[in-house]
Amino acid sequence: MARSTDGGHTWSKPVKFADVGILPRLCKLECGITLLCYARPGTFICACENESGTKWTAPLVVMTPDDRSNLANFKVDPPTFHDWDGSCNNPELVPLDGNSAMLFYSDFYYPDADGVKRKTILCRKITVKA
Repeated sequence: MARSTDGGHTWSKPVKFADVGILPRLCKLECGITLLCYARPGTFICACENESGTKWTAPLVVMTPDDRSNLANFKVDPPTFHDWDGSCNNPELVPLDGNSAMLFYSDFYYPDADGVKRKTILCRKITVKA
């Protein structure tokens, strides 16, 4: 994470925000809360606790960052990264209203009506109390 206080002309030295994560997505809600989702491995979401963007909640684990390859219909040994992680890990956040957003993410091991694991796109409504 790096910060600029002069419109992007200069930046602070980057500091580690989390142990994992790529493709961060920010979503500012009308209530003033900013949400952040990131992934790989796993999928996480957290909320900013101050106006300056320097204090964040502990991440909510939407999808575990652990090996999920045991959930596959057919095991691959050794599993590729996506078999191991069980997701594309390209999450997205879209604001819904003043206090909520929709989180979209994939799961390779979501069971269909017959219990067969399929790749699917999932969504969860995230609501904050401002």
